[in-house]
Amino acid sequence: MTARSLPPIYALTDRRASGVSAAENVRIFVEAGIRCVQIREKDLPGRDLLAEASAAAALARRAGARLLVDDRPDVARIVACGVHLGEDDLPAGSARALLGPEALIGVSTHDPDAARRAFDDPAADYVAFGPVFATPVKGGRTPAGVEALARVAAFRTKPLVAIGGISPENAALCMKVGAAGVAVISSILYSSDPRAAAASVRASLFGTRRD
Repeated sequence: MTARSLPPIYALTDRRASGVSAAENVRIFVEAGIRCVQIREKDLPGRDLLAEASAAAALARRAGARLLVDDRPDVARIVACGVHLGEDDLPAGSARALLGPEALIGVSTHDPDAARRAFDDPAADYVAFGPVFATPVKGGRTPAGVEALARVAAFRTKPLVAIGGISPENAALCMKVGAAGVAVISSILYSSDPRAAAASVRASLFGTRRD
């Protein structure tokens, strides 16, 4: 795995859903064999987010996993990890200037036009599109659907990640229509057994091998 490569499945933390810290979420994911995790804790103050990200980065390094921080290139720079940017966050080019040429940078999009612009942005390594399916994490946002994902996949020029309502039952379909990977939150962290749920998502895509 090169410095800016993206494994085909990554999981996102949500301490409010799981009842444990973001760092413990990371531990759950890497123990289930997932090799890319995004810290998504939008309500954490900067000091607390930095502490969580630092602990998570140590766990990820020991497991040989990729770590991303949502929204915060400054925190990503301090803990030496990648960043995932929303449409209202800093532009990918600004994050690249801060993090350097080897950092992994992803961009979220919610409609095909935004996805096309993100594909054209040389600073972005991958583009996330969604929500593809209904999800409690994106309450109030209408799912784009698999058909929209397929349309975006038809003009992709870099890895496309499906996000929103991804589960063991639909993850493979997203890959079939052209996504290079999937991002998972609720189907793992809302489960009574997050480790088993994470392993189930992995198995639905990759069998028993690690992604």
